[in-house]
Amino acid sequence: MKIVLEKINYFTYFDSKNKALYQPWATNLVADQFDSFLDFDSSINEIFYVGTVWGDNINEMEKFYNGCLNANKKLVFFNTASDEESKNLIRSSCVAPDVRAKHHLNVGYIPCRIFKNISYGKIPATNSKYVRDFFGLNLLPYSENLEDLVKCNIDFYTSKKAKDVFLFLSNEIKENHTFVTRINHILNFI
Repeated sequence: MKIVLEKINYFTYFDSKNKALYQPWATNLVADQFDSFLDFDSSINEIFYVGTVWGDNINEMEKFYNGCLNANKKLVFFNTASDEESKNLIRSSCVAPDVRAKHHLNVGYIPCRIFKNISYGKIPATNSKYVRDFFGLNLLPYSENLEDLVKCNIDFYTSKKAKDVFLFLSNEIKENHTFVTRINHILNFI
């Protein structure tokens, strides 16, 4: 049985048969809490990864770890951190890439990390085409090769387009991808 979804906008779909509304994650910040500047310092040696390392993504994380070593960066994992700790870790990280496991790559999963990292002042490089293309225009730095993801992210930050892309994405997330806007979309739909 094929499920037919009605596209409401580029990130919201409705399943009328099951009466389900589908939206991706969002950032936990409200609009006035966003950083208004792109935060990058290549001299920072640590890359803080706030997220879970588990059986499904262990191979990807190992490749990403090797890429960090190749870029002379120290990868530090935080499986649990408060919202405030997460925000501070991401802001103080050299870069804040998004690493997706094979299942997420296959189904097109859009993680909260993308929205949160941008709202915290970082543009994440990703290994997911779905994440890369989510905002359209191929804006996020991307590499299938996880060992190149750190270099890809650093190259993006040093490009001329980084600031403009950040301002566009930051504004897009403020307007459409906070928990408040998710709730409002649900209420408007109802």
